[in-house]
Amino acid sequence: AIGGVVNVVTKSGTNKLQGSGFGYIRPHGTEGDWKQFESPNGTVQTLGTDLSDVGVTLGGPIMKDKLFFFGAIDPSWETRTFEAPNNKDADGNLQFPLFAQGGIDRKREITSYSAKATYNLSSNHHFDASFFGDPAHGPNGPQRTSALLAQDTSQYSELTKYGGHNQTVSYNGVISPKMVVEA
Repeated sequence: AIGGVVNVVTKSGTNKLQGSGFGYIRPHGTEGDWKQFESPNGTVQTLGTDLSDVGVTLGGPIMKDKLFFFGAIDPSWETRTFEAPNNKDADGNLQFPLFAQGGIDRKREITSYSAKATYNLSSNHHFDASFFGDPAHGPNGPQRTSALLAQDTSQYSELTKYGGHNQTVSYNGVISPKMVVEA
């Protein structure tokens, strides 16, 4: 068969209030060297990346044995440092003047989140409503590496909104000993 199914299952709350916290950091200094390549037409180089995030989760009861909540938020920050090509023309002049600026940072800020409410109508009927997304922002800078091939910073741009927001509602029920419904 051609195609596929993606099934995302988020955590659910329980009768016990529970949560967690976490963090991650990968600074540029912990990376190995990036392999550099210069093509005759100019190649933008990656000099390094920094990545960090911090997050929390919390879940628990709203009504014991009936209604539960769960939520998580995970903001992250990425900085990728680029360098314009170091190509020179026949007269020895830089073909890509932005090389003189050295490393130029492209920054991205992403806020991943999820929220879920679970309702047990009875032992045979279960409803979930989930909301999740990853809205993001990229401040003015070289959002596309090709911006570093220009003669000035006029091709720098800002990504004001990207990523997305999603919602889903599901029902799982046992109608009879021989009939199960998932919708």
